[in-house]
Amino acid sequence: MIERQTARKVRIKDIVNGRWVKKDGMIPSYAITFYGEKVSRLEVTGTIVATFTSDNENFRTITIDDSSETIRVKAFKPLESSSDDQSEANRIEKALKSFDILNKIKTGDLVNIVGRIREYNEEMYIMPEMVRKITPQEETIFRLLTTEKISGIKKTGEMISKLREKYEDDDNIVEYIKRTYPDIKDYWIKLSLNQAEEPGDDRLELRKQIMKIIEVSSDGIKYTELLEKVKGQDSDIEAVINDLLNEGICYEPMPGIIKKI
Repeated sequence: MIERQTARKVRIKDIVNGRWVKKDGMIPSYAITFYGEKVSRLEVTGTIVATFTSDNENFRTITIDDSSETIRVKAFKPLESSSDDQSEANRIEKALKSFDILNKIKTGDLVNIVGRIREYNEEMYIMPEMVRKITPQEETIFRLLTTEKISGIKKTGEMISKLREKYEDDDNIVEYIKRTYPDIKDYWIKLSLNQAEEPGDDRLELRKQIMKIIEVSSDGIKYTELLEKVKGQDSDIEAVINDLLNEGICYEPMPGIIKKI
C-alpha cells in the first residue's frame, strides 16, 4: 500500500491569499503560502456558511469559514457504471461517499475537512476526501496547532536570519539550531531555509504508468483493462484515477471509460 501525502493543517487565508503553482500532469500542483509552505493536500476546520446543490443534483458545494477567510469545497457525482468489475464499483462507491457527505452538512455545522487543493478560473477550492462534524473543543485544539506552527516558522526564520551573520554554511546553522533548540521542528527549519520539498506524490511512478497507458488509447480505455495492464494494488490505482479525474487531466466519456482530456 502506497502511503498518502501528509495533509497540512492550515488557516484558510494562507491558502486563498497564497499563490497557485501549476505543475505538469505528472506532478501535483500546489498552493504556496506567504510563509513558504507548499500545500497540495490540506486539513482545515471551520463553520459552514453556505451550501449549494445543482438543479440536476450532480454537483454540490459547501463554503467553510474559519474566521480568517472562506473557501469552497466541491464534489461531483460520479457517472454510474454497468461494469461488474469490483474495483470499478469500489472506486465509484468512494467517489459517491465524498459526494453524498456534503449533502449531510448544514449551514452552521462546525466541521473538519481533509482534501486536495484545486484551482479553476482563479479560484482555489477543496476536493474533499473526508468531512466530519467536530466539537468546539476540537476546533480550539486545531487552531492552537496551526498557531504554534505559524509562530514556529516565523521565529525560526528570524533566528536563521541572525545566524547568517555568524555562519555562512546552512549545515552549520541547522546543526546549531538542533543542538541549541531541540524543540524546533525540522520542517520549520527547512521552510525557513527554503529547503522544503515540493509536495510530492508517493504514487508518482504509478501515476506515470497509468498516464502512459491512457495516452496511447485515443478512444479511452476501459477501467477493467487499465487494472489488468497496470502493476499495482487496486486501491492505489483507484486513488490515482480519482486524482486524475478530479484534477481535470482525464474524464469519463462513458461510464467505466477513462480518457485523457
